[in-house]
Parts: sequence; structure tokens; C-alpha cells
Amino acid sequence: MIRKLWIEQHLSHVDHFTCPSRFMIEPFVTWGIPRERISHVTNGQRSLVVRPLLPPPPGPRDRFGFFGLLHDDKGVTVLLRAVTLLRAEGFTRFRVDINGGGLQHASGPVRREIGAFQQAEEELPAAERIVSFKGAYGLDQIQSRMAPVDWTIGPSVWWEIFGRVISEAWMFGRPVICSNVGGMAERVTHEVDGLHFEMSDPVSLAATIRRACTEDGLWERLHAAVPQPPSRAAMADGFLELYEAA
Repeated sequence: MIRKLWIEQHLSHVDHFTCPSRFMIEPFVTWGIPRERISHVTNGQRSLVVRPLLPPPPGPRDRFGFFGLLHDDKGVTVLLRAVTLLRAEGFTRFRVDINGGGLQHASGPVRREIGAFQQAEEELPAAERIVSFKGAYGLDQIQSRMAPVDWTIGPSVWWEIFGRVISEAWMFGRPVICSNVGGMAERVTHEVDGLHFEMSDPVSLAATIRRACTEDGLWERLHAAVPQPPSRAAMADGFLELYEAA
């Protein structure tokens, strides 16, 4: 209680607060910030598309990409467990690219699980491998990393406040499959421009991957509805509007 009072005293000097997603507003209001002092202003994204990308080739939409740090809260282990389940069921007609680094900062159990999966995958004959670990990447590599995939998977196991990778996927017209909570679920509309699955549930994610690979017309329908990501200009306009109102 004393700590909360101390923080509230300092926050009382702030005229207005902003959040990049609407879902964040309610926890802060519940905590004690007056609703009229907090607004939603999206995070803007500069375009990373340096040339028009060719559309994915015809055929099954069975290539998936994970983008982000390999930290505990990003849920890459949920994705790997879903792959294991599908492989055990005999469903192997898909591929997954893991794009990201930072594994050294993950907890010991997560490092061991990812390391064991990677080693087992590399010991398989090339034709039987489903998952490829592509390593860390920079902003200048996102286009080349995104180009080979049909879907972007965001399996976070915590309540993301925004999910920048969603904006990056949208730049390239890639539908997003994500956990059904937080800022990611707010941004991705289930069955409209992407798909949700139960957070932390590899069974749910495995079923969604299988559906994405096998349902005729699903990718085309969701791809057609993928929105343009919010721009930096839109973000600046949001902040200017608040400044002018103040």
C-alpha cells in the first residue's frame, strides 16, 4: 500500500497517459489512474518494404514463421511442442522458420528445451526436418525472412501490450496466428484477418496449424483482409491531438 501511494504521488504530476493498445487501459484504471487521464495511441511503424514482394507461389499455405526473441514469454516452446504433437500424429506437411536470437537470456529450462529440439531436428534427414532455426536478424533482413512464409505465428505466453511483429507481418500481407489474449488478440481479428489459439496450449496451436495448412481458401480470405499497419504519421497525429486538447 505504501509503495502504491508513493507511485500515485509521482504519477499525479502527469497530465495524461497513453497506451499503445486499448486493453491496457482497463488494468491501469482498475489500479487507480482515472479513466479520463488515459488514452489509446497506437505505435506507428516505418515501412520496411523496400520493393514490392511477389505473392506467395500457388500451392498449400503450409510455411510458418516465428519472429522475435527466444525468451520464455514469447512462447516459442509452445510452438515446438505443437510441432511435436503434429509429427506424432503423422502430420508433417508443413515447415516452420524460427527467426530470432537471445536464447542466452531465457531461463535454464527453456534453453534446454529449445536446444534439445534443435539438436534432434538437425539429426534428422533433411527431408524429414520441419523446423529451421534461422538465428537472429536485423531490420534490414525482415523482408527476406518474411518472404518465404505464408503465416506468422505469435505464441506469446504473456499479455503482449502491442505486438510489433504483427505490424511487420501486415507489411507483407501475412496473416497472423496468435495467442488469444492481450494486445495481440486485440489487433488480430479472429477469423477476419488472422486466427487465435488458446494461449500456452500446444494442442490448440497444433489444431490451428493443421487447419491453416488444409482448409481451402482460408489463407486467401484472411490475406485479403490484412490491414495496413499503423504508420508513424498516425501515431504522431494521435499524440498531437492529445497535446492540442490539453
